[in-house]
Amino acid sequence: MGFQIIFLKLRMHAGNFMRDNELKYDRSVKAYTVLSTRPAEKFIPDIGKYHFNLINIPLTKLIRRNMDASQIDKIKKFDPDVIILTSSYGSEIFLHDLWDNINQRDRMFIAIGASTAEPLIKVGIKTCIPENKSTEGIIEFLKKKIPRELKIMILRSNKGNHALNEFLKTDNREFTEFVLYDILENMENREKLLKCLKTLEVKAILLTSSMEASIFFKILREDNFKIQNQTLIYAIGEPTKKTIINSGYTGNILTGNSSFKKILDDMNRNNSGEWI
Repeated sequence: MGFQIIFLKLRMHAGNFMRDNELKYDRSVKAYTVLSTRPAEKFIPDIGKYHFNLINIPLTKLIRRNMDASQIDKIKKFDPDVIILTSSYGSEIFLHDLWDNINQRDRMFIAIGASTAEPLIKVGIKTCIPENKSTEGIIEFLKKKIPRELKIMILRSNKGNHALNEFLKTDNREFTEFVLYDILENMENREKLLKCLKTLEVKAILLTSSMEASIFFKILREDNFKIQNQTLIYAIGEPTKKTIINSGYTGNILTGNSSFKKILDDMNRNNSGEWI
Protein backbone atom coordinates (compact mmCIF):
# COMPACT_ATOMS: atom_id res chain seq x y z
CA MET A 1 0.00 0.00 0.00
CA GLY A 2 3.05 2.17 0.16
CA PHE A 3 2.43 3.97 3.42
CA GLN A 4 4.77 6.80 4.22
CA ILE A 5 7.00 5.94 7.19
CA ILE A 6 6.95 8.45 10.00
CA PHE A 7 8.53 8.11 13.41
CA LEU A 8 6.71 9.31 16.47
CA LYS A 9 9.03 9.89 19.39
CA LEU A 10 6.47 8.92 21.95
CA ARG A 11 6.64 6.85 25.09
CA MET A 12 4.01 4.13 25.09
CA HIS A 13 2.64 2.92 28.39
CA ALA A 14 -0.56 1.23 29.48
CA GLY A 15 -3.22 3.76 28.57
CA ASN A 16 -6.84 4.51 29.29
CA PHE A 17 -9.78 4.26 26.94
CA MET A 18 -11.85 7.45 26.89
CA ARG A 19 -15.39 7.43 25.62
CA ASP A 20 -16.46 10.15 23.23
CA ASN A 21 -18.48 11.90 25.94
CA GLU A 22 -15.61 12.06 28.42
CA LEU A 23 -12.63 14.37 28.64
CA LYS A 24 -11.20 13.12 31.90
CA TYR A 25 -7.46 12.63 31.94
CA ASP A 26 -5.53 10.64 34.50
CA ARG A 27 -2.23 12.49 34.60
CA SER A 28 -0.68 9.72 36.69
CA VAL A 29 -0.71 7.59 33.55
CA LYS A 30 2.19 8.60 31.33
CA ALA A 31 0.53 7.91 28.01
CA TYR A 32 -0.15 10.09 25.02
CA THR A 33 -3.57 10.79 23.54
CA VAL A 34 -4.87 9.80 20.12
CA LEU A 35 -7.93 11.70 18.90
CA SER A 36 -10.33 10.38 16.27
CA THR A 37 -13.36 12.11 14.77
CA ARG A 38 -15.16 9.05 13.44
CA PRO A 39 -19.01 8.91 13.52
CA ALA A 40 -20.31 7.33 16.72
CA GLU A 41 -22.27 4.84 14.60
CA LYS A 42 -18.97 3.42 13.31
CA PHE A 43 -16.77 3.75 16.39
CA ILE A 44 -16.39 0.30 17.98
CA PRO A 45 -13.11 0.17 19.94
CA ASP A 46 -11.76 -2.67 22.06
CA ILE A 47 -11.82 -1.13 25.53
CA GLY A 48 -8.51 -1.30 27.36
CA LYS A 49 -6.65 -2.70 24.38
CA TYR A 50 -4.46 0.23 23.44
CA HIS A 51 -1.21 1.59 24.86
CA PHE A 52 -2.51 5.13 24.50
CA ASN A 53 -5.48 7.21 25.54
CA LEU A 54 -8.06 6.98 22.76
CA ILE A 55 -10.72 9.67 22.49
CA ASN A 56 -13.39 9.74 19.79
CA ILE A 57 -15.21 13.03 19.21
CA PRO A 58 -17.60 12.56 16.26
CA LEU A 59 -17.75 15.47 13.83
CA THR A 60 -20.31 13.78 11.60
CA LYS A 61 -23.39 11.68 12.25
CA LEU A 62 -25.02 9.02 10.11
CA ILE A 63 -28.77 9.03 9.48
CA ARG A 64 -30.29 5.94 7.88
CA ARG A 65 -32.83 6.53 5.15
CA ASN A 66 -36.13 4.71 5.22
CA MET A 67 -36.16 1.96 2.62
CA ASP A 68 -39.81 1.77 1.57
CA ALA A 69 -41.52 -0.75 -0.68
CA SER A 70 -41.24 1.43 -3.80
CA GLN A 71 -37.46 1.66 -3.46
CA ILE A 72 -37.14 -2.07 -2.92
CA ASP A 73 -39.28 -2.63 -6.03
CA LYS A 74 -36.94 -0.39 -8.04
CA ILE A 75 -33.96 -2.47 -6.91
CA LYS A 76 -35.76 -5.70 -7.76
CA LYS A 77 -36.68 -4.36 -11.19
CA PHE A 78 -33.12 -3.24 -11.92
CA ASP A 79 -31.88 -6.66 -10.75
CA PRO A 80 -28.13 -5.87 -10.60
CA ASP A 81 -25.43 -8.36 -11.51
CA VAL A 82 -22.84 -6.48 -9.46
CA ILE A 83 -23.37 -4.70 -6.13
CA ILE A 84 -20.76 -2.21 -4.90
CA LEU A 85 -20.55 -1.16 -1.24
CA THR A 86 -18.24 1.57 0.03
CA SER A 87 -18.60 1.45 3.84
CA SER A 88 -19.17 -1.05 6.63
CA TYR A 89 -22.22 0.95 7.73
CA GLY A 90 -23.67 0.63 4.25
CA SER A 91 -23.02 -3.12 4.30
CA GLU A 92 -24.90 -3.47 7.58
CA ILE A 93 -27.88 -1.49 6.24
CA PHE A 94 -27.89 -3.60 3.08
CA LEU A 95 -28.04 -6.82 5.08
CA HIS A 96 -30.72 -5.50 7.42
CA ASP A 97 -33.00 -3.77 4.91
CA LEU A 98 -32.37 -5.24 1.47
CA TRP A 99 -30.75 -8.65 1.44
CA ASP A 100 -33.92 -10.61 2.22
CA ASN A 101 -35.98 -8.45 -0.14
CA ILE A 102 -34.08 -8.86 -3.40
CA ASN A 103 -33.96 -11.83 -5.73
CA GLN A 104 -31.61 -14.45 -4.34
CA ARG A 105 -29.49 -15.24 -7.37
CA ASP A 106 -25.79 -15.25 -8.14
CA ARG A 107 -24.34 -11.76 -7.98
CA MET A 108 -20.89 -10.30 -7.58
CA PHE A 109 -20.25 -8.15 -4.52
CA ILE A 110 -17.43 -5.61 -4.44
CA ALA A 111 -16.39 -3.90 -1.19
CA ILE A 112 -14.00 -0.97 -1.01
CA GLY A 113 -12.06 -2.56 1.86
CA ALA A 114 -11.89 -5.35 4.42
CA SER A 115 -14.10 -3.58 6.97
CA THR A 116 -16.80 -3.06 4.35
CA ALA A 117 -16.58 -6.69 3.28
CA GLU A 118 -16.59 -8.14 6.80
CA PRO A 119 -20.38 -7.98 7.50
CA LEU A 120 -21.06 -9.62 4.12
CA ILE A 121 -18.48 -12.36 4.54
CA LYS A 122 -19.82 -13.17 8.01
CA VAL A 123 -23.17 -14.18 6.52
CA GLY A 124 -21.57 -16.18 3.72
CA ILE A 125 -21.59 -13.64 0.88
CA LYS A 126 -18.48 -13.99 -1.24
CA THR A 127 -17.06 -10.50 -1.65
CA CYS A 128 -14.28 -9.10 -3.83
CA ILE A 129 -11.92 -6.43 -2.49
CA PRO A 130 -9.78 -4.44 -4.94
CA GLU A 131 -6.04 -4.40 -4.35
CA ASN A 132 -6.14 -0.61 -4.14
CA LYS A 133 -8.77 -0.04 -1.45
CA SER A 134 -10.21 3.19 -2.82
CA THR A 135 -12.65 4.49 -5.41
CA GLU A 136 -9.84 4.39 -7.95
CA GLY A 137 -9.18 0.77 -6.99
CA ILE A 138 -12.82 -0.14 -7.62
CA ILE A 139 -12.66 1.54 -11.04
CA GLU A 140 -9.54 -0.44 -11.95
CA PHE A 141 -11.21 -3.65 -10.75
CA LEU A 142 -14.26 -2.95 -12.94
CA LYS A 143 -12.06 -2.28 -15.96
CA LYS A 144 -10.18 -5.55 -15.58
CA LYS A 145 -12.75 -7.94 -14.14
CA ILE A 146 -16.32 -6.86 -14.94
CA PRO A 147 -17.76 -7.27 -18.47
CA ARG A 148 -19.57 -4.22 -19.81
CA GLU A 149 -22.89 -6.04 -20.20
CA LEU A 150 -23.28 -6.63 -16.45
CA LYS A 151 -25.58 -4.26 -14.57
CA ILE A 152 -24.04 -2.46 -11.59
CA MET A 153 -25.66 -1.04 -8.46
CA ILE A 154 -23.82 1.27 -6.05
CA LEU A 155 -25.03 1.42 -2.43
CA ARG A 156 -23.56 4.23 -0.33
CA SER A 157 -24.07 7.55 1.44
CA ASN A 158 -25.14 10.94 0.12
CA LYS A 159 -21.47 12.02 0.28
CA GLY A 160 -20.10 9.28 -1.96
CA ASN A 161 -17.20 9.91 -4.34
CA HIS A 162 -18.82 10.45 -7.73
CA ALA A 163 -15.68 9.59 -9.69
CA LEU A 164 -17.12 6.08 -9.87
CA ASN A 165 -20.37 7.35 -11.42
CA GLU A 166 -18.43 9.39 -13.97
CA PHE A 167 -16.38 6.36 -14.98
CA LEU A 168 -19.49 4.20 -15.41
CA LYS A 169 -21.12 6.87 -17.57
CA THR A 170 -18.12 7.40 -19.83
CA ASP A 171 -17.57 3.64 -20.09
CA ASN A 172 -21.20 3.17 -21.19
CA ARG A 173 -22.08 0.89 -18.28
CA GLU A 174 -25.63 0.28 -17.13
CA PHE A 175 -25.76 1.26 -13.47
CA THR A 176 -27.86 2.77 -10.73
CA GLU A 177 -27.13 4.28 -7.34
CA PHE A 178 -29.09 4.05 -4.09
CA VAL A 179 -28.34 6.25 -1.10
CA LEU A 180 -28.68 4.20 2.09
CA TYR A 181 -27.81 6.91 4.61
CA ASP A 182 -26.93 10.57 4.96
CA ILE A 183 -23.78 11.99 6.53
CA LEU A 184 -24.43 15.24 8.39
CA GLU A 185 -22.28 17.70 10.32
CA ASN A 186 -22.20 17.12 14.06
CA MET A 187 -21.37 20.56 15.44
CA GLU A 188 -22.65 19.61 18.90
CA ASN A 189 -19.13 18.43 19.69
CA ARG A 190 -17.40 21.69 18.75
CA GLU A 191 -16.53 22.75 22.30
CA LYS A 192 -15.62 19.21 23.29
CA LEU A 193 -13.12 19.04 20.42
CA LEU A 194 -11.50 22.35 21.32
CA LYS A 195 -11.28 21.40 25.00
CA CYS A 196 -9.56 18.16 24.09
CA LEU A 197 -7.01 19.86 21.84
CA LYS A 198 -6.29 22.62 24.35
CA THR A 199 -6.08 20.59 27.55
CA LEU A 200 -4.73 17.17 26.58
CA GLU A 201 -1.44 16.11 25.05
CA VAL A 202 -2.80 15.05 21.67
CA LYS A 203 0.02 13.51 19.65
CA ALA A 204 -1.98 12.02 16.78
CA ILE A 205 -5.30 12.74 15.07
CA LEU A 206 -7.22 10.27 12.90
CA LEU A 207 -9.45 11.84 10.24
CA THR A 208 -11.35 9.15 8.37
CA SER A 209 -13.10 11.19 5.69
CA SER A 210 -12.75 14.40 3.73
CA MET A 211 -15.89 15.74 5.40
CA GLU A 212 -14.45 15.12 8.88
CA ALA A 213 -11.26 16.93 7.88
CA SER A 214 -13.21 19.89 6.49
CA ILE A 215 -15.28 20.26 9.68
CA PHE A 216 -12.22 19.77 11.90
CA PHE A 217 -10.26 22.63 10.34
CA LYS A 218 -13.36 24.82 10.07
CA ILE A 219 -13.78 24.60 13.85
CA LEU A 220 -10.10 25.42 14.39
CA ARG A 221 -10.26 28.44 12.08
CA GLU A 222 -13.37 29.81 13.78
CA ASP A 223 -11.62 29.59 17.15
CA ASN A 224 -8.28 30.92 15.81
CA PHE A 225 -6.66 27.78 17.19
CA LYS A 226 -3.77 26.02 15.48
CA ILE A 227 -2.49 22.55 16.20
CA GLN A 228 1.25 22.12 16.38
CA ASN A 229 3.03 20.88 13.26
CA GLN A 230 4.59 18.06 15.26
CA THR A 231 1.10 16.62 15.71
CA LEU A 232 0.73 13.71 13.32
CA ILE A 233 -2.48 13.47 11.32
CA TYR A 234 -3.55 10.19 9.78
CA ALA A 235 -5.75 10.66 6.71
CA ILE A 236 -7.69 7.72 5.33
CA GLY A 237 -7.81 8.18 1.56
CA GLU A 238 -6.33 10.74 -0.81
CA PRO A 239 -9.43 13.03 -0.76
CA THR A 240 -9.02 13.37 3.01
CA LYS A 241 -5.33 14.16 2.63
CA LYS A 242 -6.07 16.84 0.01
CA THR A 243 -8.61 18.48 2.31
CA ILE A 244 -6.04 18.58 5.12
CA ILE A 245 -3.38 20.10 2.86
CA ASN A 246 -5.85 22.66 1.48
CA SER A 247 -6.62 23.67 5.07
CA GLY A 248 -3.06 24.93 5.37
CA TYR A 249 -1.71 22.25 7.69
CA THR A 250 1.99 21.73 7.02
CA GLY A 251 2.85 19.08 9.59
CA ASN A 252 3.16 15.32 9.28
CA ILE A 253 0.37 13.59 7.37
CA LEU A 254 0.33 9.80 7.16
CA THR A 255 -1.84 8.58 4.31
CA GLY A 256 -3.28 5.21 3.43
CA ASN A 257 -6.44 3.25 2.77
CA SER A 258 -6.33 1.05 5.86
CA SER A 259 -9.39 0.44 7.97
CA PHE A 260 -9.82 2.45 11.16
CA LYS A 261 -9.31 -0.65 13.29
CA LYS A 262 -6.13 -1.63 11.44
CA ILE A 263 -4.62 1.81 11.98
CA LEU A 264 -5.21 1.57 15.73
CA ASP A 265 -3.90 -1.99 15.84
CA ASP A 266 -0.73 -0.96 13.96
CA MET A 267 -0.17 1.93 16.37
CA ASN A 268 -0.70 -0.35 19.34
CA ARG A 269 1.57 -3.09 18.02
CA ASN A 270 4.52 -0.83 17.24
CA ASN A 271 5.58 -0.06 20.78
CA SER A 272 8.70 1.65 19.47
CA GLY A 273 6.50 4.50 18.30
CA GLU A 274 7.03 3.74 14.62
CA TRP A 275 4.06 3.85 12.28
CA ILE A 276 4.19 2.07 8.96
